[in-house]
Amino acid sequence: MLKFKHIQPEDIPLLRSYLDIYPYLCSDVSLGYLLMNHVEYDVSFALWNETMILRMMWYDDPMYYYPFGKDPDGALEALREYCTEKHLPMTLYGLPDELLQTLPVEEERIRYGYDRRWSDYIYAFTDIRDFRGKKFRGQRNHINKFHSLYGEEQLCDITPEDIPLLHDFLAAYHQEHTDGGLLEYRELKHCREFLDILPSSDFYACCLKYEGRVIGFTVGEVRNDTLVIHIEKALKAFEGAYPVLFHAFVNRVGEMTDPLPLYINREDDAGDPGLRTSKMQYQPVRILHKYCVHYNSPLYGMDEMPVIRGDGVYMDGMNEADIPFYFRLNTDEELNRLWGYDYHEDEGLPWPLTERCFYDSAMTDFVTGETCSLAVRTREGGEMIGELVLYRFALTGETEIGCRIDPALQGNGYGTAAFTAAVRYVRDVWHGIPCARCYKTNPASRQMILNSGLSHCGSDAEFEYFR
Repeated sequence: MLKFKHIQPEDIPLLRSYLDIYPYLCSDVSLGYLLMNHVEYDVSFALWNETMILRMMWYDDPMYYYPFGKDPDGALEALREYCTEKHLPMTLYGLPDELLQTLPVEEERIRYGYDRRWSDYIYAFTDIRDFRGKKFRGQRNHINKFHSLYGEEQLCDITPEDIPLLHDFLAAYHQEHTDGGLLEYRELKHCREFLDILPSSDFYACCLKYEGRVIGFTVGEVRNDTLVIHIEKALKAFEGAYPVLFHAFVNRVGEMTDPLPLYINREDDAGDPGLRTSKMQYQPVRILHKYCVHYNSPLYGMDEMPVIRGDGVYMDGMNEADIPFYFRLNTDEELNRLWGYDYHEDEGLPWPLTERCFYDSAMTDFVTGETCSLAVRTREGGEMIGELVLYRFALTGETEIGCRIDPALQGNGYGTAAFTAAVRYVRDVWHGIPCARCYKTNPASRQMILNSGLSHCGSDAEFEYFR
């Protein structure tokens, strides 16, 4: 069986030897990305017949990158055996269109989709190096404005002496982005950690200075024919600093590489509207969608969410009228404590929050096959009174069920009725194995699960488990 090993500093040469043969443009499968995120996402790897399988944890759920190396088909079969033995979902992430087209979708009941927020921006290297033609007139104007205000740019290769200045820069950058939310906080944290290894690494790294002060810096690596840019930050107070930094850095990398890279991968926009507009203005030659792929998914072939009927309850897909209630449900602190969810820690949400962000996230999760979130109602067409969630679809047929009801309506049996109906649906319609878990500190949830017909099958320090 596969054995996964958490990434350690001594693994870098081995990782690099495999990453150098990864043939696709996805930024996630690169040394810089792994080093910046291996702690946050608990990244690990396994080897099978000279083939590497990377695994990351998305909250409690493992996700795997498509195997690369000598024997990807054999490694994929080994991964299937591993997920079967462990009763885990077999979920692949980061597949580009080229890989997706090779999958046996019908044979394996594969559900797939992508979230536009995590799609990579790919540019032609010479386009950015030269900024020629009408389509780059705006970028040239911004650069000229910068020169008129601050003089010719001072782009310097980063040295150990620059590290304190870079920390000062990140502090100033944070002051300009105090409302950036969880993603912004984590990205800054990763940048600070990355500075510790930067002087001894062989990444391309440059900073933009003005009067001895760092006003921007960027870090990237060349993988095969692509420059992948992992960090690119500049102070908004210096007009035109971003296009100057981007253009100058690409030219600097061009001076240091032979042959020239063909492409630049500037990573994703995380759903930030301003960042998306900016990245589109640089004329990408491709938006690289990174597909999430679920094997043996009960959602396979579904265009619409299912309808589940129970004793005095009716569950179906949410609609626009449900958005205000769903927002209140997701931001109820006490309910979240019992549910095991903290929206403050959900990096898939925009910040500051919008009223429809939870609804949009649930719709995306259905398309990509992550979860099926249904509105609980007392009748067809009625108001939403709670949420039923079907998720964590194991390769061996297990489906986890979760249910939460508006606190004002708890105690009326709606949760038990919804949960019992979901158990029957998973068992009789999906021919799956209904499962559930609850915190040991939540006796009401425990009783609801037992009343639905599931049996207690184990526990750990935090949870009780049922199936």
